[in-house]
Amino acid sequence: MATGISGACEQCDWFYLGTGYPEVTKAYHDHLREEHPRTWLRR
Repeated sequence: MATGISGACEQCDWFYLGTGYPEVTKAYHDHLREEHPRTWLRR
């Protein structure tokens, strides 16, 4: 059974499953920057 840390976007259906919090946080911020720049700037 695989385990991991997940992340999801409140703005769309984006979902990420990673091996640790730093990886998921980076992926989430990359997603926000690319897909939702106004939201990313407010965070």
